[in-house]
Amino acid sequence: MTSEESITAAVRRLDEEGFSPNILVNNAGVTKDQLLLRASKSDVEGVLSTNLIGTMMLTKALLKVGRGGELGFWSAGCTRTHQPILSS
Repeated sequence: MTSEESITAAVRRLDEEGFSPNILVNNAGVTKDQLLLRASKSDVEGVLSTNLIGTMMLTKALLKVGRGGELGFWSAGCTRTHQPILSS
């Protein structure tokens, strides 16, 4: 989910084959199971790139070729904890 080229190619192929998704569920994600104070900048960038930027790129690409539908965004339970962990 972090390669704009692969997202664009996949969406282009779906469009060329006449497939138009009616539902997009953004549910996948990554986390680094550690306290934020121990996380490196590259750890944070990796989590944000996959969970935020990748989701945005896929959603945007599908909206360009879509013909209407529903979007869903779900998050893992670890994002609702009181611990300052590295997650999205």
